[in-house]
Amino acid sequence: MKNKDLLKKYQRGEIDLEEYFLILRDQTKNTDMNKRINLNNALADKLDKEYKDFCREIMTKDKKEIFDKAYEITVKDELKEELKNMELYDAEKEMIILQDDVLNEFYKDWLDCNTPLGDVLIENLGESVATLTRYMGKRINRNFNNER
Repeated sequence: MKNKDLLKKYQRGEIDLEEYFLILRDQTKNTDMNKRINLNNALADKLDKEYKDFCREIMTKDKKEIFDKAYEITVKDELKEELKNMELYDAEKEMIILQDDVLNEFYKDWLDCNTPLGDVLIENLGESVATLTRYMGKRINRNFNNER
């Protein structure tokens, strides 16, 4: 139901003020939930596509090159799954979706942290997401200011 129609129902006395606000709150909650679901799906699709493209490229290599890339394959798969399951703000999800080759970037961040694969991966991902968000936010603000 549109907000305008809801307001008319209230004005005609078909619903009371409390019911009006309950319906309005539920509609807002549903809109937020739909946005969140769409962002989650877009993020998962992006990460899955990047990983499949990476694997497709690896499959063109000879056996030794594939063997040499085994660690990278494993870590990128773990990164992909952890990112899909992390509790991220919508803005963080949007920044990741906008970033090109994000698995490769996060993999490089992972290599720089010198810690074994495991629980620390989540911490490292959180730091990488925060860095990317700050960087992209500055870039977007700079572009916005230049357009003025």
